[in-house]
Amino acid sequence: MKRKLFLFGLCFLIIALALTAQTVSPQRKARVVQHRQTAVSPQVCEINGSAEFCTHLPILKLNTGTQAIPGEDHSHDRILAELTVWDGSQGNRLSDEPAFTTPAAIRYRGNSSLHFDKKSYSLVTLNDEGEKKK
Repeated sequence: MKRKLFLFGLCFLIIALALTAQTVSPQRKARVVQHRQTAVSPQVCEINGSAEFCTHLPILKLNTGTQAIPGEDHSHDRILAELTVWDGSQGNRLSDEPAFTTPAAIRYRGNSSLHFDKKSYSLVTLNDEGEKKK
């Protein structure tokens, strides 16, 4: 009986110390919200008062032609598409030269998430022979 009380007291003490250390800890990491903390100055996206879309985040464009993206029927078929990426250090605009363009294969992924409004995708970049890039 004394042993059980001792183990109970020890468990209580460990839990109390862990909770105290967590609340007293002087080093709390700030949450980084990248889209709100711009890495470039706001002047980067200002071009003589132009209303052109500009962002410090990379821009991805996926061109499937007019093909529908497969996978809602739980198939693993993919369609070929073209992935274009704009990722410059001085802000990104659609009128800029893209960083790269590559072939890709895409399909919906998930099981129960296929019924959500926002779908998840499986995207694979391909080389010129149509094989997965490593």
